[in-house]
Amino acid sequence: MSELPKDESKLLIWKPVAAFWVAQRSQLRAEIEKRAFNAQGSWQ
Repeated sequence: MSELPKDESKLLIWKPVAAFWVAQRSQLRAEIEKRAFNAQGSWQ
């Protein structure tokens, strides 16, 4: 039974880390798409 709290504490640590990582990735993707769109607009 002592293993469960350890796993739960790991989840408590990794959940915000994963959420932050996903947010950073989606923000980065949006930035890349925006730049690609701006570059496309300047080419035309």
